[in-house]
Amino acid sequence: MKAIDEQGCTPATGNKPSSLRNKFIAGTAWTAGARWGLRALGIVNTLIVARLLLPQDFGLIAMAIMVSGLVEVWLDFGVRQALIQNQQADRADYDTAWTLRIMQGLGIALLIISFSPLIAKFFNEQRLPHLLWLVSSGIILAGFSNIGIVNFQKEMDFRREFILEVVSKLASIIVTISLAFWLRNYWALAIGIFTRQAAYFALSYIMHEYRPRLSLERLSSLWSFSQWMLVSSVGTQIASKVDQFIVGKVATAGGLGIYTVALELAQMATNELANPIAKTLLPMMSKVKDDPGKLLYLFLRIIGGVNTLTIPAGIGLALVAKPFILVVLGEKWIDAIPYLQVFALYGLSNLLFTGSNSVLIATGKVRMYSGLLWLEAVMLLTFSLIGYHWAGLLGIAYARIAASLVYQLAVYFCLAGVIRLWFFSILEQLWRPATATAVMASALSAIPFEALGAMPVILFASIATGVFVYSLCLFLLWAFSGRPDGLESMAIYTLGRVASRFKTSGKKSEQGR
Repeated sequence: MKAIDEQGCTPATGNKPSSLRNKFIAGTAWTAGARWGLRALGIVNTLIVARLLLPQDFGLIAMAIMVSGLVEVWLDFGVRQALIQNQQADRADYDTAWTLRIMQGLGIALLIISFSPLIAKFFNEQRLPHLLWLVSSGIILAGFSNIGIVNFQKEMDFRREFILEVVSKLASIIVTISLAFWLRNYWALAIGIFTRQAAYFALSYIMHEYRPRLSLERLSSLWSFSQWMLVSSVGTQIASKVDQFIVGKVATAGGLGIYTVALELAQMATNELANPIAKTLLPMMSKVKDDPGKLLYLFLRIIGGVNTLTIPAGIGLALVAKPFILVVLGEKWIDAIPYLQVFALYGLSNLLFTGSNSVLIATGKVRMYSGLLWLEAVMLLTFSLIGYHWAGLLGIAYARIAASLVYQLAVYFCLAGVIRLWFFSILEQLWRPATATAVMASALSAIPFEALGAMPVILFASIATGVFVYSLCLFLLWAFSGRPDGLESMAIYTLGRVASRFKTSGKKSEQGR
């Protein structure tokens, strides 16, 4: 890792396409490993803790996180994105960013603590104030984390970011599970969250040699970029949480717990497939931001690859929602089944244009990006209120799909102007996974898996059948299409390399005997 010096954060390097491509692939692999590793740990955590605690406990934590997240975005200056987007950022920029993060953390904590009695009254939940004190402490600690770790993402050194994320998450899970066995209440979840923030803080200084100093020297230059990132951050938070605020107000803590856990499980099947790719995009697109042709090519390959994974994952999860909930969470979570089905469909619609935010931020269209997020926020609020009067809490879940579709349509028109994205270019990327998914869904609907009896067997057989049918159909369509460049060709290439390595390793073993 290159140190951040007084002149610049990184030495100048050539941005050769092959080098960028290799970094992107390696970065995606490490990020995927981190995301999926974290989710695997999260699933283990959920499997154990959900059987020890009640939906009400998860609902209480969801309330505290919603409140802290909403307050946090109003003071989020987007300094991480500013440092990544600015290829010439130096020590003064990093120190100013760190100082702003500290001010942000202290300001958020003060607001949350000051308004905690009113928040408890809003949710009609008197256990919230003490939880909010602990959440505020974690936010302050996060503000003091080493700003130098931004370079892990900026330099696409995702191996070290992988270690940072996984170790801090592992510490949180160990504490959460241990306390869940001991306390059997929501404090196990709350203390587990604080443990992750504390571990992240400590590791940020252990893993990066940069030592920040208090400074506001570059406040004006950072603010010129960050003001619109602040607007977009508020829009993002509202667009992602406004429905949960409504659920928290009109339902019990148990109802909110079911709603949020179902949403989180659905996102495991879709977002966690897309996020590893999306996270590597901003630093890469920032390097080719002046070439619309390269941006368009990269974006099309990304949405093709992401949707090849997320379309079958979303549809598949919706079809196996019942055995999935009963096996993973148990009988007391049975009310989450219809919510999981809706959120699985929302997940794939929400990820249709994965990477669009990176395109807009990298090209300096932060104001446009902010407008899109606020459009989604307003649509979600409107559709949630309509949906609740139409179908209760499940209607609010459907509102996410409706708001997402409006947002994706607006994104398309914006990208058509920025990188000349056209409808048939998108269709070319999506028709194969969409067709293969339709065949998979038909197979899963036609086969009577219920005859197998036990729910774990039904779940395993359904998933195995879906993966087999989808993969077979996808690769047949790819072959009949002339084997175009895409995720299929990358998979064939990767499998070939792995097989070649095993073959070489086998020959060396024979020679050594």
